[in-house]
Amino acid sequence: ATNVLVIHKMIAPRKPWGTAKEGKDYDSPEMLYNNDPWFDFVLCGDWHGQFYWRSKADTHIVNPGALARKTGGKEDYDRHPSIVLWDTKDNDIEEIPLESALPSEEVLTREHIKSAVKHTKKMKEFTSRIKTGGGSLGPGYMKKLVETLGRMKAEGTLAIGPERKILEAIDHSQFKAAINQELENGQNIRGEDRTPKKSKRDPRKKRKISSRGKSGT
Repeated sequence: ATNVLVIHKMIAPRKPWGTAKEGKDYDSPEMLYNNDPWFDFVLCGDWHGQFYWRSKADTHIVNPGALARKTGGKEDYDRHPSIVLWDTKDNDIEEIPLESALPSEEVLTREHIKSAVKHTKKMKEFTSRIKTGGGSLGPGYMKKLVETLGRMKAEGTLAIGPERKILEAIDHSQFKAAINQELENGQNIRGEDRTPKKSKRDPRKKRKISSRGKSGT
């Protein structure tokens, strides 16, 4: 008898994303095989990438990849939509590319990825200069930077990611103490107002006390 497993689970030969942990966020083909070694053929889904894995005992673990290519990322761009044909007699796998699918360069763009990589590189360079105080990035400049971040945050024009990275860099700056001294209006290095809040209620103003629940005699 031939044993086949069809499974919708995150199975990948490498990390599907940078912080993914094997055994928690995904299983490797080896891990899946060690847990279920009695199958002759395993067809995987969930991960949109493509891989073919074969054990020493000739068990196939296959993911032909998603038919749809939604992004210009590596897993989508570097593959052609395909199906697989398994010959149960010879136990061989054949990949059959779909003729109806156009080449990646004709249906996908990587411009947004290139732009993101360029932006990330510039952000790393900038935060590195903040930490070391390189160039003209002294306490005065960083004070203005914190004030600008606070203004942009109040206006709703500041993205959370860049704000966090910049403030973390300032937190590790050699000028941290000097920056805090220069910041005005009781702000700390993260732009939080530390000035004690005054009560808006005038203590001299009479307050109405509800008499609900009381009964007269």
